[in-house]
Amino acid sequence: MSDDRKPVSTTSLSLELDKIPESAIKEFPRKDGTTGRAVNITALNYDTEDQFGKSASVVLSSTKEERDAGKELVFCGGGWHNKTKAADASSIKTAKDDIPWM
Repeated sequence: MSDDRKPVSTTSLSLELDKIPESAIKEFPRKDGTTGRAVNITALNYDTEDQFGKSASVVLSSTKEERDAGKELVFCGGGWHNKTKAADASSIKTAKDDIPWM
């Protein structure tokens, strides 16, 4: 993570792996020669909590064409969005250099 970028909020999410269809999981080559597996997700952050106290949902990412066609979202998790509490940037660890699209 670049030193000039600072987190402005946090979102804690849990994914229900059994809700992710195998077709949504993509393989990619890592720099170390191994193959990784990833799925593109989108966090939906709400202004209020639901009946379970959650303020965020996780869905499989969709294309503009899928959204325009009205394709139903695939929900695969939920969590909490805290727009007022920034994460401590020094505590965030990432393997960003090993993931080609980040």
